[in-house]
Amino acid sequence: MNVIVVSSPQMADRLFRNHDVLCAKRLISEVSHHLSYGSKGIIFTPYCPYWQNARKLCVMELLSASKIRSFAWLREEECSKLMTSLKVASSNNHAVDVGTLVGGVLEELIYRIFYGAPKNDLIWVLELLSSRL
Repeated sequence: MNVIVVSSPQMADRLFRNHDVLCAKRLISEVSHHLSYGSKGIIFTPYCPYWQNARKLCVMELLSASKIRSFAWLREEECSKLMTSLKVASSNNHAVDVGTLVGGVLEELIYRIFYGAPKNDLIWVLELLSSRL
């Protein structure tokens, strides 16, 4: 496996502009094939027109500056909840696993952005899906 280490943002920009196709090639493993429903997700899909369209969709629609800004209130709300829970734990002299708390915040953000509701409101959907699998 060939590996390239890039140490500056300017070099990374130059590399991706000139050699985007080479950097987009991925090894397809048995695990990635199963995890991404036959390599259909943007992460494991080999470079092809499907991947190009999926990338364009992500950049233009999901990760656009206006879309990111539109959820600023939600990020602020979740960060405020995180800070409150840290403050409570601190005042009670409890140890906290910050990694777990941050992971929970990220999970809650994903649920609220993609599904429009907190995870706890969607537990019945998750249970239904797991019972069908």
